[in-house]
Amino acid sequence: MDSNDIYLSMILLSNSRTPYRALAEKLNLSVSAVHKRVQTLIDQGIIREFVARPGFAATGALIAILHGATEKKPEELMHELGGHRSIYWISAASGGYLYVGTYLRTLQELGPLLEFVQLKTGIKELNTSIIGEVPGSPQEPLDTLDYQIINSLSKDSRKPVTDIAFELGLSVKTIRKRLNTMIKNSTIELTINWYPDEANDIMSMTHIKAKQGSNLDENTLKKISILILS
Repeated sequence: MDSNDIYLSMILLSNSRTPYRALAEKLNLSVSAVHKRVQTLIDQGIIREFVARPGFAATGALIAILHGATEKKPEELMHELGGHRSIYWISAASGGYLYVGTYLRTLQELGPLLEFVQLKTGIKELNTSIIGEVPGSPQEPLDTLDYQIINSLSKDSRKPVTDIAFELGLSVKTIRKRLNTMIKNSTIELTINWYPDEANDIMSMTHIKAKQGSNLDENTLKKISILILS
């Protein structure tokens, strides 16, 4: 994968329904070139599914990445940590550095989870990075129709609104309005199942320490990612 493939993947991870024309504008490529890149990523098994599920703003849940240096073997830790219901992803880097991806239903689950991971891994300085902001109460809770829309998109989040409307027996206007509201309120998560290791590239994690209130908008992060890749 090159820098455009990675940036394309990052956009689709955050919103897998992003139109191809918008993707083309963000990457400064033609629409056909973006189509080709997405299809290549699918053929290589890097993108496996375009998925939808209830957003964290609807569930009150959040993602936290726990990381630190350990002297234990990765194979041992996979077994030790893999059975915990909150842990969905484990990655070992060079120098014995470990990353543990976790889903938490509430912020109150973080403390016991930190103790569990620290006990099993022996990491003395366990760092915690919460992805995004800690969610509060949803602006507009999901109802039956919202869940029906999410279910329709669950295995194909790029499905046209017309297909969803036909499937649910409702108007396109109704479906589009409800979907747009969920996207606006972050009560739906539209993303991809992404497997960058299929590219056989060397992957790295970059830790950026920013002051509170720093403006790490999309353009800033894109410049940082391109600088790192170059």
